[in-house]
Amino acid sequence: MESVTVTADRPEYEKILSPGTVSWIEPDKMAGEQKDLPSLLERVPGVMIRRQGTGQYAYATIRGSTGSQVSVYVDGVPQNTGGSQTVDLSLIPVHDVVRIEVYRGYVPNRFSGAPMGGVINIVTKRPEGLGGKAEVGMRSFGGYSGSLSVTAPLFNGSLLVGAGYDESDGDFKYHHPGYQINPADNPEGNRWRRSNSYSSTDLLLKWQNDNWLIRGSWKETDRYFPAPAGETMADLYDPTCPPHGMCSNNALRWQKVIQKDVSVGWNDTFWDRLNVSVRFDYLDNDRVYENRSPRSTVPVNIFPGQLWADYRTKRWSPVMDASLKVTDWNLLEFHGDYSDETFDVVGNNWLEHNSARSWELKPGYEQKTWHLQLQDTVTLDRNDSFWLTMIGRSQKVEGSDRGGRTNDYSAWEDDQWKYSWGASLKKEFKSIGLTAQTTYGTFYRYPSFYEIYGDGVFVRPGAGYSNAIYRGLERPSWEHGKQWDAGLSWRGDFLGANHYLAATYFKREMDDLISFVTTPRYWVIYQNVGKGEAKGFEFEANMSWPLFGLYMSATYLDAKITEVDSRFHGFIGSQSGPMINQPEWEYFARGDLALPWFDERVKLFAEYKYLDKIPFNVYSEYNVAGESRIVYEDELALTNMGLKWQATDGLDLTLGVNDVFNKGPEQGYVAYIGGRQMSVTDRPANGGVGWPNLVDYPQQGRTWYATVKYSF
Repeated sequence: MESVTVTADRPEYEKILSPGTVSWIEPDKMAGEQKDLPSLLERVPGVMIRRQGTGQYAYATIRGSTGSQVSVYVDGVPQNTGGSQTVDLSLIPVHDVVRIEVYRGYVPNRFSGAPMGGVINIVTKRPEGLGGKAEVGMRSFGGYSGSLSVTAPLFNGSLLVGAGYDESDGDFKYHHPGYQINPADNPEGNRWRRSNSYSSTDLLLKWQNDNWLIRGSWKETDRYFPAPAGETMADLYDPTCPPHGMCSNNALRWQKVIQKDVSVGWNDTFWDRLNVSVRFDYLDNDRVYENRSPRSTVPVNIFPGQLWADYRTKRWSPVMDASLKVTDWNLLEFHGDYSDETFDVVGNNWLEHNSARSWELKPGYEQKTWHLQLQDTVTLDRNDSFWLTMIGRSQKVEGSDRGGRTNDYSAWEDDQWKYSWGASLKKEFKSIGLTAQTTYGTFYRYPSFYEIYGDGVFVRPGAGYSNAIYRGLERPSWEHGKQWDAGLSWRGDFLGANHYLAATYFKREMDDLISFVTTPRYWVIYQNVGKGEAKGFEFEANMSWPLFGLYMSATYLDAKITEVDSRFHGFIGSQSGPMINQPEWEYFARGDLALPWFDERVKLFAEYKYLDKIPFNVYSEYNVAGESRIVYEDELALTNMGLKWQATDGLDLTLGVNDVFNKGPEQGYVAYIGGRQMSVTDRPANGGVGWPNLVDYPQQGRTWYATVKYSF
């Protein structure tokens, strides 16, 4: 009987990805498990995923950053736009992705600017030869998915055509201890999640040869946004109600997102030393919102954008990269790009409402951005095992609005170049398989349109607010900071296994942090509120025996707001204390076991994910003995299991269950004051949160799924 080897080899491209800390994921190794991008990223140390429920809006933070401090790329094309605060990872498909790279600390030259958190780069497959795959799957709670990918030679290159579809009803059952609709009919407090459905369709065309790349993609997502579970009418106790809960008159917030992008690129190498690549990118993102609740039709004074809105982003950008091998021990790399982005906004009562003038609403904005970067890598020894890498960056942003009823925000310009830099030392001890590295650098991030101008609904422009405490405020400006890290990694054979182990200590200091501030009227503005610090430790291990593979990662993080502008102290979202949305501990483990003595075509897998309690709000308006009230989501541990069976050559079946013990719908939150857990009797007289209750967006819990994949 032949043995089945579960490999953990590191790819050759590892050495050229980054002089700093980088991890990557190969989705094909988890094919059939119906994992989306957020689920794949949860295994990476230093990465924290925040969701508004299973399959809904999701974003990533890295090493204690905010979501807006993380840059996301698909095939090198930035997905961050000025019209949105963060990148919604749930909108990016992965069925044609060959690997996902996560850069932490030092950001390499080929990525624009100086993102404070890090970079997530999603690389789609290179079309080669003739072949393809088809995959269909179904899962609990009305979930269905399917994808088809075909590659074929075309002219002097190859073409990839990929299409995918995914949908879910998301109407799962959960128990809510704090809210019971009609307790006499529902004494147990059981409820069914509603307005939680989505459907996504995507198409990818990619033609490539040795010199040219032509790529286009189209993605459309149609979804309802679930209301926070704490709202009395958010969900239903009657399972016979229609899928979107019309009979309960609850909030029906609907959105359609359509994104189209095109890239055309060329590259060539001259004299075996100079490589030049030029690319043109175009992106069009349209987000349409409607409030379809029956109560939204009541003839009242509807605020701008609350009934319907349309947000349209268009961006075009030329990009140039070049690398010059000056000598056998010196490599210079250049990156430059320019982008012109427009953001057009329209909604109900957008300029006509009597508050439009005071809110500074505009029908559109424009932003021009420049990046110029130079990286130099020097080999410091004759054994090609010791490198010094240095990078210098300059970036500039200019912007203006595109007309409106007022002139206070009519034009603005930030025409000063911002400069940042980084350095890395990396040493390989080849005889023992050990690598040591350390990096240091500075970072800048410019605020998005959303943070500067708001959205017209609950987020107001950050300047000119009428309340006395905020008078004289300017619009948010650049965040900036510095970071350093130091790590060791080892690769080798031990006790019959191939191992890769890595450990890294990191620290980041952030100034002029941009955060939301809840005003006395419970509106939100974004401002530079103070300083923050994040430090911690990351561990990653990948081990492979002939029949068993084990991957583990762990992160310890101490992230806190260290200093707050005195104008904002005491208001929600800008308190000294732990940084919100950041757990102290996070673990992940996955094992893959082959069964040649039973059936060499069968493999079992299991995963375990642990999240420590997560602070999601810090208050001081209900101050007790000088201590702030910190609200935490409870710790959460999820277990996934499944099996894979290769029925015939090219035909694979996957069966599995996520959240085996159904812990997701049970996750609650609780608050602490001075180290003491609050109880129901501590509930503030004028409202607020903190006493034991359920989280706003519970996960759907135990989910069964089955997938069939055919490769040809």
